[in-house]
Amino acid sequence: MTFYTLKFIQNNQDANKTVWYILMIIATIAMVLFAVLYLRNCFTTRYRDLGIIALLFLLLFVGTRYEKYVQTNAQKSQSVQIVPFIKSVAKDFNVKNSDVMVNSTTLQDGIIVALCQSLVIENLKQD
Repeated sequence: MTFYTLKFIQNNQDANKTVWYILMIIATIAMVLFAVLYLRNCFTTRYRDLGIIALLFLLLFVGTRYEKYVQTNAQKSQSVQIVPFIKSVAKDFNVKNSDVMVNSTTLQDGIIVALCQSLVIENLKQD
């Protein structure tokens, strides 16, 4: 079972965003380049076709990025709720925020909370 700390939840909200932006920039540059080449040689339709393909790739990347944006906003709104929960558990058990781990990045029923410091103390008491 995977547990997440408060630092992980706050830092890892949206990954691979840079890759999508780079792909969108490349598709935009290709589309502009093929449009310029087509306008210079109007009789060569391959540049027009390549420009349309670049435009379709750009629309695909933008659509995928928008879908990821909507998912990320929904996830952020749910993960915003778990941050005060982790802080209140740390305060209730008198441990640091970094010692509290949960098995979900969103607040939901049946969440499992692990306290690192209390586990070490329990193991010492048993020995």
